[in-house]
Amino acid sequence: MNVSDLKREEVKIVDDNPETVLAEMIADYESRTGKTLQPAHIERLLINTFAYRETLNRQQINEAYRQQHVRFATGLMLDLCGDDVNTPRLEASAARCTIRFQAANFSGEVNILIGTLVSVGDVVFSTIEQGQLNTNRTQQDLQAACTQTGERGNP
Repeated sequence: MNVSDLKREEVKIVDDNPETVLAEMIADYESRTGKTLQPAHIERLLINTFAYRETLNRQQINEAYRQQHVRFATGLMLDLCGDDVNTPRLEASAARCTIRFQAANFSGEVNILIGTLVSVGDVVFSTIEQGQLNTNRTQQDLQAACTQTGERGNP
């Protein structure tokens, strides 16, 4: 078994299938009382409610177990998993890229200042270095950073 192929929902320590939980609770009740339950029996309706609550508890147990593993951890639990090995979560950073500025058939100079904004759809990048286009240099590649941090500039 290759554990790297495991999907999140496959990592369980208790069975949290609602049908299984309900069947186990009905079988337990019937074996203890000697009574066969029908769907409309009041006891069956109560067992349905208890089975639902038990299923929710089991799902929480499984989720708590998953949160102990870095691959499945989220939020605070991910931070705590990293803290165990002195590896703090990195803060969101701006995406970076190289933007090519190009001009054709012009005379004179065009200065490209630090902070020049370039949009790609609704994502905006700002140059972090300056450059200049002139008759001898009609194109220049400049570094730019997204104006928003995180996934926004990395579609």
